[in-house]
Amino acid sequence: MLYMGVQTNGSTVSAALQGANRAVRAVTGALARTGVRGSDIQTSGLSIQPDYTGGSAVPSGYGVSESIDVTLRTLGAAGTQISDAVRAGGNATQVDGVSLNLNDTGSLLAAARAKAAADARAKAAQYARALGLSLGPVVSVSEQHPAPPLPVFAAPSGARATPSPVPVSPGSQQVTVTVTAVFALG
Repeated sequence: MLYMGVQTNGSTVSAALQGANRAVRAVTGALARTGVRGSDIQTSGLSIQPDYTGGSAVPSGYGVSESIDVTLRTLGAAGTQISDAVRAGGNATQVDGVSLNLNDTGSLLAAARAKAAADARAKAAQYARALGLSLGPVVSVSEQHPAPPLPVFAAPSGARATPSPVPVSPGSQQVTVTVTAVFALG
């Protein structure tokens, strides 16, 4: 996931907003040309703020920020997509961060649940033996859902045009499941 946007200034709200709209259209156009689907680009914010200088109560201009969240589905193309979007937005561009997430965790979660359940049974059996009792049936099972991974935000970047793509490294992610199982003892 790419979190980015544009920020422009103008002497009027209209001028600042038109500049931001132009820059966002350029960014989204560049993303589309690199294969990003329109449904993978979502407007996530719009802010219009007056600028005051010299303690004046009258605004000297206005600033507009528009933010978008972009799902980049192909890791190999992500660096080029980011670079092209930044170049298209020019000096108005802001990159707020990149987050790499797993697309389909179903099979990974199933394997983690099976391992957690087996681990819970093994530990319960150890306690039962230590207490001189036998392990009975499961009374209840609950699963605590971990918080989804949070995006790792980078510092805002300038829009310097570079011919090479932004390096994007996948690293690794961990899928965890916490299971609480209550067993009867006999």
